[in-house]
Amino acid sequence: MPDFRGELSQPAVKVARRKIPVAVGITSGTLKTPVAMAQIASQVQEVRDRGLDGVSFFYWESLWGYIAPESPRERRRAFQELFSSKTTLPQSSNAGIKKPGIWEKPGFWATGDY
Repeated sequence: MPDFRGELSQPAVKVARRKIPVAVGITSGTLKTPVAMAQIASQVQEVRDRGLDGVSFFYWESLWGYIAPESPRERRRAFQELFSSKTTLPQSSNAGIKKPGIWEKPGFWATGDY
């Protein structure tokens, strides 16, 4: 967990947070390095405690417990508890900034409603 906290404390994260919403990727384990649900829950809480904008998980194979320390049923139940409360989308300081790229349409302004 100290490595995870250290990564969240990197200056680059602080700089990015001033410019864009920042979510954190959390590994759910691999065949060779399974990750217990308790560790995942602690990492999610660290992200929440720091007021970051969200989390994502990888890898699919371990997310639901097929190669994890817990059974698939236990794992699913733990994730349901971890994300049982409703939340709202973060209010980005970048709302209203026109998003460039191939999806740009005339008159389209990013509002966070997409």
